Amino acid sequence: MSVPPFRFVHATCLSLDEPLCGLSPALQGEPRQFAEDATLIAWERILDLCIDSHVECLLLTGNCFAQGSGSLRARVALERGLRRLDEAGVDVFIVPGPQDPLSAWKRDLKLPGRVVVLGDETAAPRFITRDGEVLASVRVIASADSDEADWSAQGPAAFDPVKAPFHIGLVPAGTPVVWQQHHPETVDRPDVSRAAVTLIRAAMESGCDYLALGAGHRATHAFTGGVAHDPGPVQSLNARLTGPCGVSVVEVLSSGETRIAPSTVAPVRWESLGAELTEETTWETLVEQMSLTLLDREPDSDDELWIIRWKLRGHGPLIKELQSQRTQRELADLIEVEVAGHHETRRVHQFLREPHWDLLRAAEEDSLTRTYIDIVDEAGAATADAVRGELLNLDWGTGTQRRVLAHLLDETSTEELLADAKSAGLVWLT
Repeated sequence: MSVPPFRFVHATCLSLDEPLCGLSPALQGEPRQFAEDATLIAWERILDLCIDSHVECLLLTGNCFAQGSGSLRARVALERGLRRLDEAGVDVFIVPGPQDPLSAWKRDLKLPGRVVVLGDETAAPRFITRDGEVLASVRVIASADSDEADWSAQGPAAFDPVKAPFHIGLVPAGTPVVWQQHHPETVDRPDVSRAAVTLIRAAMESGCDYLALGAGHRATHAFTGGVAHDPGPVQSLNARLTGPCGVSVVEVLSSGETRIAPSTVAPVRWESLGAELTEETTWETLVEQMSLTLLDREPDSDDELWIIRWKLRGHGPLIKELQSQRTQRELADLIEVEVAGHHETRRVHQFLREPHWDLLRAAEEDSLTRTYIDIVDEAGAATADAVRGELLNLDWGTGTQRRVLAHLLDETSTEELLADAKSAGLVWLT
């Protein structure tokens, strides 16, 4: 069956007016203000993209704002932006995430007519139309609240048949699912239901053409008859996610196939780069090495500020000198002189001393640092899992707060946590 061609924008995790974490105190003045406004600037760019590209609709798959923050700037920016899209004739379909629950959308926001908020999979399907012609159906497939309470003995009820040439399913942020080799699997945690994965698999088998994922980890998973896609967050909030961030422009062809094109809207970009130092490293060779490393990374046209975290590894006199903030500023200035004329993007340099793991491994068997690293290696992962379990079982706060905590724990990598523990221990013990 032929499908009327159309385009839409898919965005997730706007995190409007949420702060960027890990900014150096040295970042002041205009650059700091720019970083603090990054998510709001990205939102304005999304609006421009939707209107200038004449898309049919915008999909927002969770965590548009953080209810707990109570940000007036976020609410005002969101309402103004949605009114602007409404006036331009762009439909907006929203499914809440753990940070922006349905109750917050109903209580705190005034939404124009073209904006539809779909709470969960019980909500009736909606339609994308053009000049009275149905282009696609839109419905929630699964969410963090999906459960089997209303299912029959045979499992979940079949999705109601909906007549549309193309079917879009929404799977918001916070849904307990991970993708392994392009297949959805349940998050491995004893308190997590398999309901969400069961519903997603049912949708994939019943003709869903595009699964709009909202976890905030850019990925594309092809399956028979369709594709599941997550555009990643609109703006990275910390150094753990480096590189360009933005949204996806999805073009539906007459064949029913989709073309997904990333569009960078994040004004601030994190980059994590490394530099190796030895006893023989001089200022000249270090500056040359770091400048060449930086020039290997090409800025995107929408990048306006790079926050570069340099991980300094090795040993020698320069490592000790670079513990001083004054020396770090001098190094940053020398790098900027070298790359002048190549990268027009503004840059802020931060310097971290990273443990030299090879030397640490070669330490004496009875050294305190070696003992500590061995303990982290042997028991760290199990201890981290035990702490996660204890936090999840604590009887505190509201259900929404506990779901947010569970989501944050899912987002925290055990490997990064243990690396940070090793680094912190090395600082204290050496």
